[in-house]
Amino acid sequence: MAELDVIMCEVNVNHSLEQLDLLLKQQPQLPDGSRCVLTRPKEAASMVAEASEPVKKQHKQALRAALQQVADKNTAMQQQYLEQVSELQVASAQIKTWTAQIQQISASCDEFRQACT
Repeated sequence: MAELDVIMCEVNVNHSLEQLDLLLKQQPQLPDGSRCVLTRPKEAASMVAEASEPVKKQHKQALRAALQQVADKNTAMQQQYLEQVSELQVASAQIKTWTAQIQQISASCDEFRQACT
């Protein structure tokens, strides 16, 4: 046993084990009993990006679907607008025709009235 202690002191095993114990204490224990792995800032950012990628993809797909719905609705509304514009143009032409007819009838009535007086 004494020889083991001498060898451990020479190789500095105790110091290394103490450092491992310290690192283990710095890693918080997770609910499942495992320990949280210490990472460098770049590694942590990479891990977060990797973990959030599926959610981002799902959100992107939802946004694309919503955008497609808006585009479809916009196309339908444009078509409806064009149809209503044509109908309004036809109605406007009819009103102009009727206005001209009414003016002719009014002029005829005025001539008749003047002739009767």
